[in-house]
Amino acid sequence: MYGSPHFSYLSENISNYTLKEFKIHFISKIDPLLRKEENMKKTLPTLLSLILLSIFLQSCSSMPKEWKGLNLNLQSIKEIENQKTEKSFSFVVLGDSRENISAYKKIISKIDELNPKPLFVIHLGDLVKNGTKEEYNEFLDITGSLNIPFLAVAGNHDLRGNGKKYFMNLFGPLNYLFDYGNNRFIVLDDVTEGKEGLSDEQIWWLNYALKKAKKKNKFIFMHIPPSIGHLSTDFSKEVSRFISILRKYENVYVFCGHIHDYDKFKYKGINFYISGGAGANLGKRALTFGGYFKHFLIVEVQDKRVLDRVIKLEKE
Repeated sequence: MYGSPHFSYLSENISNYTLKEFKIHFISKIDPLLRKEENMKKTLPTLLSLILLSIFLQSCSSMPKEWKGLNLNLQSIKEIENQKTEKSFSFVVLGDSRENISAYKKIISKIDELNPKPLFVIHLGDLVKNGTKEEYNEFLDITGSLNIPFLAVAGNHDLRGNGKKYFMNLFGPLNYLFDYGNNRFIVLDDVTEGKEGLSDEQIWWLNYALKKAKKKNKFIFMHIPPSIGHLSTDFSKEVSRFISILRKYENVYVFCGHIHDYDKFKYKGINFYISGGAGANLGKRALTFGGYFKHFLIVEVQDKRVLDRVIKLEKE
């Protein structure tokens, strides 16, 4: 037994603070696991905590009452925590459902029929097209039929208009991690407010989370893949630092959406997967492996290896 899953997140709205203050805030006030590992006893000034609380409360204005503080990601991780920890298990990856409700319904139905059941399902972003309340309501209606813990990554389309406010109340923080067995799962926001890439704080947090993981497998999920190899994307900021950090660790698996196809390749020893076929119009670009079809992935984590299986959706 490796222990129960752990939920942690990188605080939003802290870009105005110094890196030192950021570290204190993250370790001391937000993440009890990493706080224990570092044995840190510092705390943030009360004033800073009140400022962050004020920012959060402002973000909840004009929100459907049933959405406020719903935090579906945390609820799903609690469901995972209540399950027996197994060395071998599976999880499902999909991305970019957007406006194609018909295709997304079929994919959700197929996932719900899987036997054995996956541990969880994670959507790599672009749940909806324009970030509206109506779109999120429709997405929730469809996804709510799923009898499997569901996690979400923020996509650029999800945060349009008031979308960021809706997304964060529905699903919680945009950056988070949890552990299950001998595995660490890390979710990164690389789309907020058009920045496309990772901030200094996120780079620090990622490095720290990997360094302290002490887990065999490290799974990373984000929306936009980095601009590497045959890929040319908007994620060009901090790419070299991002890759150099990942190369320090073994058994790293990175899952991204945004590109509407299936792709799989290795870059400097790191395993990359693209899954953007959950509904949005399929793209056309060079691939090293994969194809253009609507699909989702089943990732099988076994004692000595990690396998992926592509499940194609029949043509509509």
